[in-house]
Amino acid sequence: MLHHQFEKELTHLELVFPLLAAGGPFALSYWRSRATALSAYQSVVPSGALRIVWLLDMLDRIEQQARIAPSPLRRIYSRTKADAGSKGR
Repeated sequence: MLHHQFEKELTHLELVFPLLAAGGPFALSYWRSRATALSAYQSVVPSGALRIVWLLDMLDRIEQQARIAPSPLRRIYSRTKADAGSKGR
């Protein structure tokens, strides 16, 4: 991977990751795999390794927060599913 490709991908992830706490169209595992894939090229940019570690730490915090306080959509889905189950009785 060339320097500018690595920098472009890393910059994109740095912009997207802070928004993931609000939920998104892709699972956190997708974003983790993208960040982890960059690890193979971290030496292309001097700050690459630190930036990837920062991104993975951010994902860890987002995942922990999601376990503590599920997203509003998950709560709505769970409630709707529970309501549907109780109506069938």
